[in-house]
Amino acid sequence: MPKTILIVDNYQVAREALGTWLGIIFPQHRIIEAASGEIAAEIAGIELPEVIIMDIKLPHTDGIETVRRIKSTGHPAQIVMLTLYDDGAYRDAATVAGANAVVSMHDMNSKLLPILKEWLLDEQENDDAI
Repeated sequence: MPKTILIVDNYQVAREALGTWLGIIFPQHRIIEAASGEIAAEIAGIELPEVIIMDIKLPHTDGIETVRRIKSTGHPAQIVMLTLYDDGAYRDAATVAGANAVVSMHDMNSKLLPILKEWLLDEQENDDAI
């Protein structure tokens, strides 16, 4: 069954590049975007994405606070935080806020992809993808 992926990043080029990449890998799923934490929280409540991929560093309401807001509503989305900073404090804060995973942007291909395959593909599709 098709799922919805919400990409949250304040840089349009980053959102579009990630969306294009994911669209090639997961063509059966719907990809939507948000340019800020505030918009992401609103969209999450309306669109109910199963997966949210969010930059930790966002202007105004950062990614960690946005995760906290989304999760406080009882939203069941799997959330992965992307960061340029491989800092334990960011990782810990994101986890406490409710993020299911934190991935360095430098490791997106090797670490993000397996996480998304686990979350987005059913067992048979996952076996076929290996």
